Amino acid sequence: MKINADLTFNVQGTDKTCKGFCRNLSHTGIQFETAHALSGGQMIEVVLSSKDVRIKPLRALTEVLRVDVIDRTTYQVSGKIVRYK
Repeated sequence: MKINADLTFNVQGTDKTCKGFCRNLSHTGIQFETAHALSGGQMIEVVLSSKDVRIKPLRALTEVLRVDVIDRTTYQVSGKIVRYK
């Protein structure tokens, strides 16, 4: 399903929080754009927050499957959701 929403993610093993923009989301996968270069096989924790405070953020452990370069500063990341948190 198409989603246009901000997200944050952390690469496992680091404390750095990165930003992205979610384009598509399904029960088992996610596609988003980011300025941060990632590599296939990396594990990241993705957080999608709602603007409605009554709805808890979606948190998911995700395996990066593919990274496509859109331009010199933007990457399109496709990932497999391994587990919801």
